[in-house]
Amino acid sequence: HFTVFNYAEPSKILQMKWEDFVVGLEKSHSSLKWKDCEKKIHQSLRNILEKGSSELAPRGVGKNKQSRAMYGVDVMLQWNEDGKDVSPSILEINYMPDCTRACQYYPDFADTVFNTLFLGNQIDEKKVTRL
Repeated sequence: HFTVFNYAEPSKILQMKWEDFVVGLEKSHSSLKWKDCEKKIHQSLRNILEKGSSELAPRGVGKNKQSRAMYGVDVMLQWNEDGKDVSPSILEINYMPDCTRACQYYPDFADTVFNTLFLGNQIDEKKVTRL
């Protein structure tokens, strides 16, 4: 896990809310717009999930209308060769990720997840994105 910094000394870990990351990214790289990056990330995730569910189990993820799942995704943005744009690289996808930090940063995180997965409610477009 060369990208995981959870194991380092806590005082050396830079943690920030995603809103602050977006502001910092766009400020540091004025040619980048987060909405464009995010759109590419979502398309990559959609492609992976569609491919993973395109075959029956055990080779693929079987269909079940009563099934719900949450995944953690590690994404790295990679500069294209022209140095003007970035593309997402999906590093790994984990089933049922540790949500401790998400709950600390966003107190309504668990409620948002439950409402989205089990009740079909999309509370806030800034919090939940439908692929």
